[in-house]
Amino acid sequence: RLNCSSGSSAGLRGQQLVVELLEASPPHRHWADLKPQLQGAAWPQPLKTKVLEVFQLLAEAEAHVHGMPAEQVHFHEVGAIDSLVDVIGVCAGLLHLGVQSLWATPPPAGHGQVRTAHGVLP
Repeated sequence: RLNCSSGSSAGLRGQQLVVELLEASPPHRHWADLKPQLQGAAWPQPLKTKVLEVFQLLAEAEAHVHGMPAEQVHFHEVGAIDSLVDVIGVCAGLLHLGVQSLWATPPPAGHGQVRTAHGVLP
């Protein structure tokens, strides 16, 4: 369930969207299962196309790292409901604003570790 409320943070007013999970530990999704669900969504075609492109790129990146076909990729963190809402929301916002392209600098090559579903990674 999505809950939206007005609020403020650091002196700025805005809207906060909270993803409320209805089950304690929602299932992780395989790309082969998620893709038809996204294709069948009742969204405007440009949004559906962009969301599918994003998840296809994520599936291809995961497939490359794990040495498997993209269709067999098992999304862990990015398959979670809050991550789906993040991707869909960003795509919807960019389309609504008419953003044609995005640019970013390479991420800093930092240090440390992160705990993921695949274990601890550098």
